[in-house]
Amino acid sequence: AASWRRRDCWPAARCSTTISCAASPSIVTPGQQVTITAQGYSAAGRTLTYSFKTSGGTASGRGNSATLATTGLSSGQVNVLCDVVDDMGRSAETTASFMINAPTPPPVAAHTEPLCDISFARDRARPTRVDNEAKACLDSVALAFQRAPDSTIIVVGDAATSELGGNLVAAQRAVNTKDYLVTEKGIDPARIEARTGGSGNKSVQNFLVPAGADFESDYAGSLPVSPAVQPQVRVPLTTRRTVPRRRRRVVRPATTKPTTTNIPPGGQSSPPQ
Repeated sequence: AASWRRRDCWPAARCSTTISCAASPSIVTPGQQVTITAQGYSAAGRTLTYSFKTSGGTASGRGNSATLATTGLSSGQVNVLCDVVDDMGRSAETTASFMINAPTPPPVAAHTEPLCDISFARDRARPTRVDNEAKACLDSVALAFQRAPDSTIIVVGDAATSELGGNLVAAQRAVNTKDYLVTEKGIDPARIEARTGGSGNKSVQNFLVPAGADFESDYAGSLPVSPAVQPQVRVPLTTRRTVPRRRRRVVRPATTKPTTTNIPPGGQSSPPQ
């Protein structure tokens, strides 16, 4: 019988067995299923049997197809060895590969970023004026906006409970702060919103709201300023002219010095006549 097989398989091409194999899809994320499909060929028309071995996970199936679950597998390339053998023991093998990519992390929710605060407690004569000491804070606000031009700036004005017209004072502080950022820093006014809060401080709080963030969810309790509140012109204080005081000359009444001619003997003055 053996000699018959040798004569029957001469030349060798008449008995050759070949196989091709493919993985679909070729790129997955952990948890997805991959299908391995093999296609064997026997030149002698023999019955073929398939098997699959993988470098990661377990392949299961019947016939020339198997499935591979990628749950728990690390990212990287996975190789599957596809093997075919006929009923005469003649075999062939090849490798199919697919790639597991790391899962895309979920997007990080955007939140409002608190920036610096401006104090309005220094200038009692002009309680809503943006003074020179506030410029350093507002310069940093403008720089933060330049780094995130799709964001929005929120300025929240506050007033002390002891201030007359507290809500209007708070609104004016917010509007004046917004005006400085627009006129001095060239920021689009549509990207700045003025609001009033209730912290009870003579201040303006500055916030950077990235795209996708909800300011009112992050910092509840503020209200938009009415469009009727307009910015004030930054006018410096009038310098008072100091006039030196002239010293008044004090004139004292003349006194008569006692002399020996008008002092009687004994040192006593004469009684009136």
